[in-house]
Amino acid sequence: MSGTPADSVGIGLEVIKRAVVFCILVLVFYLYQRALYDLFHTRVNRRRTWSVIVLSPVILFGMKSVYDSLPSVRVRQILTNGELAPLPESATEITVYTWWTPMSGAEFLRFRASREDIESFVANSPILKRAEYCDYSADKMRLLDQDERRRSRGGDADEHEYIRHDSTAPPWYLEEIKHNAREYRIRPPGYHSSGEVIIDREKDVVYVRLVFS
Repeated sequence: MSGTPADSVGIGLEVIKRAVVFCILVLVFYLYQRALYDLFHTRVNRRRTWSVIVLSPVILFGMKSVYDSLPSVRVRQILTNGELAPLPESATEITVYTWWTPMSGAEFLRFRASREDIESFVANSPILKRAEYCDYSADKMRLLDQDERRRSRGGDADEHEYIRHDSTAPPWYLEEIKHNAREYRIRPPGYHSSGEVIIDREKDVVYVRLVFS
């Protein structure tokens, strides 16, 4: 369970989950080796051949894990899973962060692109064509606030929106919006909680957040 923020599920619960997953993996690998021994120990005498047979799943699984961890692969998976258009050719400053547990997880993406490419990205993203959106500006900002009563009322007689800080979000993710930007609210298939796409119109930056649960 790579990159899981402990405070998102509780440190104690997270330690228990990691221990359970570790024990399951050890058990699976033991059963695999036991089955191989019962099948081949009388047929394979060369140590090198036996080592290849035993270690091949570990090598293949490791290669797949390394491939899946490549930033370019993770970005492509986020955009595909989110029913978003491919990354624009002019995209720079690409940053990606993901975490997961067996019951929850989230994916975050940020990139900068030309204004024309961002407009094309929005137009060619199927999920954004049917998504609700909210425009922000200096007159209507999205601000962090710890007051539950204020959030439930929608603010204290002002036009601003108040949200709670997401402790699982990376430091570079845009939570407070104080200038010209648009937020699309999305929930792609397979995701049980609402995510968002933020178009920062002043800095020409796109932010994506997908939440499993």
